Amino acid sequence: GSGASNGAKAKKAPGSEGIQGAALKRRRRIFFRSEAPRQFESVPPRQQYVAVPEEVDDPVFSRIPGGRAEADDIRRKCEAAQYWHDEGYLGEQVIDILGLGLMPGTPLSRRLFRVAQSQQIAAGQGPRRAQLTCYEFLALYAVLRGGTNEELLELLFCVFDADGDDKVGAEDLAFAIEAFLQLQEATAGLAPDELKDFKKIDAKQRKAEAMRIAELAVRKYGLDESEAEHEDKEEEANDEEENLEEKQTKVYANEKQNEVKDPGEIDSSGKVKKLDDDGSDDDLLEKAAAASDRKDSSSNASNRAEVGEPQTAEAKPKAKPKAKPTGLAGLCFSAPKGKETKEDSAEPSAEQKEKKEKKEKKYTKEEEE
Repeated sequence: GSGASNGAKAKKAPGSEGIQGAALKRRRRIFFRSEAPRQFESVPPRQQYVAVPEEVDDPVFSRIPGGRAEADDIRRKCEAAQYWHDEGYLGEQVIDILGLGLMPGTPLSRRLFRVAQSQQIAAGQGPRRAQLTCYEFLALYAVLRGGTNEELLELLFCVFDADGDDKVGAEDLAFAIEAFLQLQEATAGLAPDELKDFKKIDAKQRKAEAMRIAELAVRKYGLDESEAEHEDKEEEANDEEENLEEKQTKVYANEKQNEVKDPGEIDSSGKVKKLDDDGSDDDLLEKAAAASDRKDSSSNASNRAEVGEPQTAEAKPKAKPKAKPTGLAGLCFSAPKGKETKEDSAEPSAEQKEKKEKKEKKYTKEEEE
C-alpha cells in the first residue's frame, strides 16, 4: 500500500526499535520537527484521543491553526472513525477527514497514509502496525493546515519518494505524475475535445507517457551520482555539526546549573555569593585585613599613651575642652600647655617657685585620689 516501485519495499513499515533511514528522519523533521522522540509518542495509541500533551510547545498541537480546540475536534472525529479491533490505530479511511477529496484506495491517498507513519512506538506497546496513530494523523493534518512552505515542499518530496530511498528518481516521478493525473482536478482545465482524447488513453499508455516526462525532468534537473554523493556527505556533515552544537549547549547548561550549587557566603538577602576559583572570597579577605589594621592601630595608640607620646588624631579623637574649674578646684587649675599666662611671662621668684611646686604636688595627689 506504499506505492513503491519495488514490491518488497512496499511491504516494509517503520520499526519501533529506533529511527532508521534518511527518509524516515526527513519525515520526522517535517511532522514532529525532531528526529528524537516527542513526549506524546510514549502515550499508548488508545489514549492519544484524550491525553493532554505535557510539552507546552508540542509542534503537532501548536501548529494547528485552531489550537487545542481544533485539535480536540479532530481527535474526536478520528476516534469515531477507528475500528475497535485495531486497538487505537486508524485505517486509510481516516484520510477523508483531511478534506482533500481523495478517495480511499487511490495512489495519493495511499501515499499520504504511508508517509505519515513516522511515530516511534514505545517499548511494551506491541509491534508497529502498518496503520496510523491519532498523533501521526494530527501531525499530517497540522502540516497541511499550518505548515510553512518549506515543510509543504518537503512533504511533497516524501510523497514523490515512492521507494523510500530519500531520493526522487525517474520511477518515483513517473508514479507521482500518474497519481496526479487520476485526480479529478487534473482534467478540470481541459477542453471538451482534449478531455475526450485523454479518456481514450489506457493505463499502459498513460504510464508510458508519465515515464517519458519523468525521464526528461530527471535529465534536466536531476543530479548525477557524484553530485548526489557529495550532497549526501554535506547532509551528514551538517547533521554531525548540529549534534555537536546540541551537546555543547547541554554541557553549558549543566555548568551553569552546577555554579549555583557551589558553596559560598550567604548574604543578607539569602542569595549565595560565589567564591573565587581558588575557593577564596576577596570580599571576606578585605574585611579581615581592614579589621586587623584597626586592631594594630588601636594597639599602637595605647602603647604611645603609656610611654607619654602624643597621640595623633587618628589614634584618639580630640576631646572636648573642659570648663575652667572654679572655687577650691580653681586653685589646682593650670593653664593649657603651649599657652603662656601673664604671670608665666615674668621670671618667678624663689618663693613663687616653691608655692608653685606645692600646688602641683597637691594637684597630682588629688588626681591620683
